[in-house]
Amino acid sequence: MLTRSALANLVSATVVLGLSTMGVAGTAVANAAPDSSPTNSQNQAALNHLASTLPTGYDTSNCAVGTPNAPAVASLECGKYPASGGPAGTLYYQYTSSDGLNADFANVLGNVRVTACLDGSESPGEWGYGQQSTGLRACAIIKSSPAVIWTNEADLTMVVTFGADSENLLQWWESVA
Repeated sequence: MLTRSALANLVSATVVLGLSTMGVAGTAVANAAPDSSPTNSQNQAALNHLASTLPTGYDTSNCAVGTPNAPAVASLECGKYPASGGPAGTLYYQYTSSDGLNADFANVLGNVRVTACLDGSESPGEWGYGQQSTGLRACAIIKSSPAVIWTNEADLTMVVTFGADSENLLQWWESVA
């Protein structure tokens, strides 16, 4: 689970990643060092799946392998989105079950200041396409930065993204979710 201290360091850590252009901090997905643990192939598969869910603009050149806390099995830490209006940073998490995903989403919301979303939708609340729910979404403040946190049940992923401007961040979310 994401801890309170991990969330407190979220903004500054991702800014460092963005400033270093991902070359100094973290390990690029394609260059992930082999791990001798018995779950390495499962974790690599989870990491590969997570990387496949990244929106255009994020890839192995601007995202690094993170260290997930259970129940997440893989994580990617992405720096500043390359196009204008995008987030200052984004964290992606992969899970093996809906229970783990939903528990971690609740844990994150317990450690941030949940706010109303500028589009008037419920926060936290369900999001989706048409009448079909895709996952949960919440707007929040993390260390004075606006954030959007969402899950995707089909992919078993959670994303925590933040930036300087709530309106641009929500518009970016709508374009990539």
